[in-house]
Amino acid sequence: MFWASLVKTAVDGCLPRLMRLEWHESELDRRFYGSDHIDRLREIVSQAPNLRYLFLSSDRQDALANLPLPPSIHTLQLNRSHYHPHNVKRICTKPRHTCDVPKLRNLILHTMLPTTQLDFIATSGRQLRVLELAFSPQVVFSTNQMQRLLSRCSKVEELAYYIGAPEISPLTAFQCPSVKRVRLKIDRDEWNPCKPVMRSQVDILEGTSFPELQEIILHDTARWLVRRDSGRDLLRRMLQRGYTVKYDDGSSALLPT
Repeated sequence: MFWASLVKTAVDGCLPRLMRLEWHESELDRRFYGSDHIDRLREIVSQAPNLRYLFLSSDRQDALANLPLPPSIHTLQLNRSHYHPHNVKRICTKPRHTCDVPKLRNLILHTMLPTTQLDFIATSGRQLRVLELAFSPQVVFSTNQMQRLLSRCSKVEELAYYIGAPEISPLTAFQCPSVKRVRLKIDRDEWNPCKPVMRSQVDILEGTSFPELQEIILHDTARWLVRRDSGRDLLRRMLQRGYTVKYDDGSSALLPT
């Protein structure tokens, strides 16, 4: 009831102190509130000149279309719930303008983006430096999806993801030479990847997908990787490849003697 009344009220006045916004919506919001829900989002964003972080969880394929992002935006986090009602016809509208977001450096994805949002990244995310794939067990980013995504982020220098959650596929004929650093996140309490998955993910790092890869940073506070036989083998392969491998605290990742 609180949001039902609030969503009907236009946002009035500047919001200079708003630096982080998390916005969640689904097809049900459009059914209940019509365009009011979308209007409130646009009003908030347009009146937040210092907004730096936007987490947008939306089922709308055109969720970024005509959203007046301020030039201050530094990080964009995108998610979809994949709710697709059978009787709703999908209409993808093209944005009438392109946002100027010169400070956008970080993109965090929970799922693969629809084409309309990929086009937004291609035109408005030219300065992206970090691409992070959020924790998503049982999700696989296919070769085609990885190529479509990375081809639109031509200046990305760092790729970050939980090893095996999601699984990323090799780029085959496509290469991404801009990637210099990969952050591998490991948390056995949340995800325990099997040996074949771990091996396939390191195979990709050793292959031709990222020809300029130099550094691998392990987010592994429990040092879980080096306590497993398969993990030590993977670390050995990365070191033999000539990569600089270290933990996120700055210490070197060494094989136990």
